[in-house]
Amino acid sequence: MLGLFYQYLIHNNKIVLPGLGTVALQRLSSESDIAGHTISPPSYTFTWLQGSTTPPKRFFIWLAEQLNIAEEEAAIRVNNFVADIKREINAGKEIKWNGVGVIRRGLDSGIEFEPERRRLFFEETVQADKVIHENSRHTILVGDAEKSSDQMNEILLFPDRKKLRLTPYTAAVAILLLALIFTAMYLFQHGLNATAVSGKPKLTPKEAPATYKQVQ
Repeated sequence: MLGLFYQYLIHNNKIVLPGLGTVALQRLSSESDIAGHTISPPSYTFTWLQGSTTPPKRFFIWLAEQLNIAEEEAAIRVNNFVADIKREINAGKEIKWNGVGVIRRGLDSGIEFEPERRRLFFEETVQADKVIHENSRHTILVGDAEKSSDQMNEILLFPDRKKLRLTPYTAAVAILLLALIFTAMYLFQHGLNATAVSGKPKLTPKEAPATYKQVQ
């Protein structure tokens, strides 16, 4: 019976065990191993949701077709089989469901489910080496304009030399600006007068000694 349950579970991604719980198929994505340069294939596992949900009618119809019996008899067999599973779990036994996992009684008196993680037999691990395209071209949106990767490399790494060229006119303007800046700084420190501009020290005349002496 568990083999038939497994077939239904794989084809429908979920199966309800009446009065016990629900098992659902969960597909896991592939994983990459950077150190080993490999990518493992996708795998699948199962999740458990405890509850007393009743299976849908299509499950009993499917099972009746597989066993070539009436739908009512299929429902009776399912209920009796699940009841036997409950008794074994309550007695402390584990139910090993091949390809799905192990069902047992947990420490909190609830149902504990240990799922299996399996890989599809036709999927294998593949070699994956990182490929670096040094000269690959692509389009980049800069503001409202689109520029190619080559154009951005020229702008960021190789600026236009024409814009950086120093012409005689540019050099003369730069020298003039520097001279005006130094002059303004000098005048600010020494004041605006002829002495400050000339750069010579200020001369203060001394009083000349008398050339005669008054006789009384």
